[in-house]
Amino acid sequence: MSAFAFWVFSTFLAYLAAIRGIIGDRVGYFLAAAFPAVLANFIVGQNGFLSAGLIGGTLTLMERRPICAGVLLGLLTYKPHLGLLFPIALIASGRWRVFVTAGIVAALMAAASWVAFGGGSWQAFSPGISHALVSDGLADWGKLQTAFGLTRALGGSDALAWTMQIAMAVIAAGAIAVLWRGTAAYEIKAAALGTGAMLATPHLFTYDLVLLAVPLAFLFRLGRMHGFLARELAGIGLACLLILIFPFVEAPVGFAAVLVVAALIVRRALAPRSVTIEPTRNYPARDQHRGL
Repeated sequence: MSAFAFWVFSTFLAYLAAIRGIIGDRVGYFLAAAFPAVLANFIVGQNGFLSAGLIGGTLTLMERRPICAGVLLGLLTYKPHLGLLFPIALIASGRWRVFVTAGIVAALMAAASWVAFGGGSWQAFSPGISHALVSDGLADWGKLQTAFGLTRALGGSDALAWTMQIAMAVIAAGAIAVLWRGTAAYEIKAAALGTGAMLATPHLFTYDLVLLAVPLAFLFRLGRMHGFLARELAGIGLACLLILIFPFVEAPVGFAAVLVVAALIVRRALAPRSVTIEPTRNYPARDQHRGL
């Protein structure tokens, strides 16, 4: 029990720090703690807080401290399917220091695991995931918050589910490549990458939805800086509500929440920057864009 508590609360602090770093002042702590997916991760003691902390920290530090961002991204390779789109974004934007640092850290982690546990764990890793999660249908498809899970929950075959998932990943990858080569605000790029990472993977459970707090935090930061678009806050509220009702419906409503956030990001990327519903507020300079 003590190990459970230490794991959950220590990774929760990393998650809080990442969201606070994105938003730029102490209100980030409260918004992070109030996000509905937090409860799911607390109950099962999973790694959603750690994943969100690493992704949020990477995106927060990427512009100012690329080496530190690369270290955090390299550590994310403990859950490699969440980092599928990061190389595309880094190459498209020419962030080579982040890319190289992440590669070095990932290689060091792999070497350390090989020394500690031998090669048998690596040989069993990939087929083990395929066997347990997909091929034998051992997962409750309503709990899998992806295009793959939605297709299977609706009765689709493995082949159709993989087709839908691959199509979703290709669309997300293309959007990230275009966006990160363009001139959009960094908050939009970061929110898109955080959301795209969730859309691209076939493996995303309810506790992983803590990750959605990262793109929402970037959207919130952008809204505080330049004003929120009409009904943007309502869209954020809808995404949170969809996650909140999961225990009552046990359907891929979390995937719907990710799609809602993706739509908000697309709308932000396409909207003229002057179209807002409230003026920019002035916040203390010391709190703006403070890092971890």
